[in-house]
Amino acid sequence: MKIDLRTIKDDGSMISGSVPTAHYDLPLKDFIKWETISYQLEIQILEDECLIRGKIQTEFEVSCARCVDPIPWKVDVGEFCQSYRCHRDSSIDLTSDIREDILLSLPMVYACKLDAQQCCPLSGKSYLQQKDEFSDLRKKDVWGKLDNLKTD
Repeated sequence: MKIDLRTIKDDGSMISGSVPTAHYDLPLKDFIKWETISYQLEIQILEDECLIRGKIQTEFEVSCARCVDPIPWKVDVGEFCQSYRCHRDSSIDLTSDIREDILLSLPMVYACKLDAQQCCPLSGKSYLQQKDEFSDLRKKDVWGKLDNLKTD
């Protein structure tokens, strides 16, 4: 996304809109319906510096790591803030900075939010932790084998 600084007012400007994700080299293969990135930015030019701050949002669907159903996901970069050295008659390309902030906002694992009973809201499958007696015995006896070790 390029901004022509000649169009910015002396006291600053607000711009908003959306841009297609195709120009941002994002990892689109794992996502469904990820088409646009919305922005609301305030731009101020202070001598030879341009300050850009605002919100960036995007929505898509992705497969849940638990139930593998597609789930809606929203990324909200609410604190986008960048400063650039510039001249009044130049333009600024925000593409790489917007891309980086979106990538940093993505989680490592996408999983649906379970309800109070630990059930998936889409599939209804329960994810309650089952009581495992064998693992409880292992935890109790974790040092037992070492206690029996005799050294001279």
